[in-house]
Amino acid sequence: VTVNSVTPGAGEWAAASVKSKTNTVTGSVLNAITSTMADGTLTGGTAKVIGKYKVVFDNGSNRKTDNAAMEALMGALTVTVNKTAAVALTNVKLQIEGTSTKVTATSGTITSGETVAAGVANWTAASVLGLAGSGALDGEVTLVVTADVATTTDQYLQTSIADMNGSGDNDDFQFIGDGGSTAFTNMYLSVDEVVGGTLSN
Repeated sequence: VTVNSVTPGAGEWAAASVKSKTNTVTGSVLNAITSTMADGTLTGGTAKVIGKYKVVFDNGSNRKTDNAAMEALMGALTVTVNKTAAVALTNVKLQIEGTSTKVTATSGTITSGETVAAGVANWTAASVLGLAGSGALDGEVTLVVTADVATTTDQYLQTSIADMNGSGDNDDFQFIGDGGSTAFTNMYLSVDEVVGGTLSN
């Protein structure tokens, strides 16, 4: 037998350890994240809505080990704030639309004087357990971000979920989809970021 080449061809692999694709089996699948907040007028005040994001899960007919229906659980969230210099945000909170429970960001005082890409508001895996239903997300759920806003005229404010690129194990939206405690940290969606509506005056 004559071997003309040892270079792998198309569809061939150099070693058994070389991966061509990795699949993850999960009971809850994240199908989409979109912004549902339209552009609007920026005004100062308490508990102003600064971002709304709809997450769409398919939990199928899967069940957990205790036979309860499978639901995705919030794992963590980072919201990036873009704004002009005179806008200041404090008391940044997250809630599930239709519920009254709000959870304060573990970091998220974005002061005046900061400019575009001024800062982020973070909610950790531990903090989102304080959401209604301990952060359970079934089907279509809208996450609402509010803040106390101070502003002057000719200013703007916009939020985004900036890192959704599915690499680095650090996407800005994470969830638990196996009925246990392991968070999925890479979202394999067709978007790299989700940009919210712009508030301006």
